[in-house]
Parts: sequence; structure tokens; C-alpha cells
Amino acid sequence: RSWYLCDLSAMAQGDCKPAAEDYGFGQPLELPKGELLWPVRKDQQPEVVHSVAEFLEVLHFQPHLDRVVVLRGGVHLLG
Repeated sequence: RSWYLCDLSAMAQGDCKPAAEDYGFGQPLELPKGELLWPVRKDQQPEVVHSVAEFLEVLHFQPHLDRVVVLRGGVHLLG
């Protein structure tokens, strides 16, 4: 599937460009000058869990707003 960024007038004129190729899915391809890479602070570091059970514990029973919780290989483990 290809994603395109354009408005209706550009679409009518056939002037749409693939998002991934030209626009990085709507994200800038380069950071603005002076912009810091994430994570900026130590408290923004991702937390790595090592099992599906740990991940589900965080998801269901712990506050997870403003947290990044990573289950390595989670796409395959969670199907």
C-alpha cells in the first residue's frame, strides 16, 4: 500500500507525491537546528520488559501515559 500526501485539487491534477518518498510520512526528514534527539531526559528513557506477561501487566494495571514500554520482538510475540 502506498500513502500519498495531497489535497483534492492536487489529486485532480495528478500532482500527488508518495508520502514515504518525499515527506517521510508527514515527518520532517531532518530535525530543525537546535532540536534535541529523543530521549532528552533520563526519565524519558524507554523501559524494556522481557516477557509478554510483564508487558500486559504494564498495559492493564500500571499507569503508562508518558512512558515508553518496549517488549523486544513484541510484534511477533503478541501476533
